[in-house]
Order: sequence, then C-alpha cells, then structure tokens
Amino acid sequence: MSFLDKLKSRVDKDGTKEVAPVQEVKLPTDFLQLDVDIYETSQEIIIFAPMPGATIDDLDISIEDENDVITIQGKKILPNVETGEKKQLLRQECHWGAFYRQIILPQEINVGEVDAHIKDGILVLRLPLLRVVEKGKKKIVVKS
Repeated sequence: MSFLDKLKSRVDKDGTKEVAPVQEVKLPTDFLQLDVDIYETSQEIIIFAPMPGATIDDLDISIEDENDVITIQGKKILPNVETGEKKQLLRQECHWGAFYRQIILPQEINVGEVDAHIKDGILVLRLPLLRVVEKGKKKIVVKS
C-alpha cells in the first residue's frame, strides 16, 4: 500500500478498501509543533529534531498504528538566568513550552531496533525499516 493510500484509507485482509474515519487530535492551543527533518535510506528512516531546553526526562516518544505513526512530545524550558535586576523582553524568536508532533511514516519500522539519542541538542531517531509487522504502541527510550 502506498503512503497516500494510508492517508486516505485502509485495506482489509481480504483486499477490500475501507475509508478510514478522520481522526482529529484536539490539543491545547499552547502546544508548539516540533520542527523535524526526515530522511529515508534503503535501510532506515532518520528523523532530526532540535531540542534546545529539553532533557531526556522531558521527552515522550512512541510508535503506534502498525508501526507507521510516530508521536514525539515534551517541553522546551527556557533556562532561568538570574541577573539580579528586572528583565525586559526585547525580541522573542525562540519557541518555549510544550510541543507535540505526530508523523505518519512512509513505511512500517522495526520497533525493536529503534535508536533514539540526543547529540548536541538535536534529537536523532533512527528507525530501521520493518520486514515483519508488529502491532500496538511501544514507548521509545531516549539515550544521552
């Protein structure tokens, strides 16, 4: 099944097509969308996401829906720098607070071999392509 077919519908085991109901995720308006870069090789999908102000404990990464939907959520916390005097914000270009991102992957992945780590403030997820389908939801552990 193609990536676009997954977005539009589901195919039953007997080959009949079934239109998938649209699932709308209701999030608080104060959630940020996490910026990502996604690459695909013949062996894996690689996701890069900047994580300034986030620690491993701030992240929750999971894979679900036939191993082809990944959810990344957490929060980016502005470091508190005490100057001893009142601060006035002059410009704010960085985004701080809770973030959420759900990505539909173009292929199923092998959840048992996923590698997640943070290097130089960048989350790197290496998602090996799957040959055997594993169903359900699995939490991904992030290493430093």
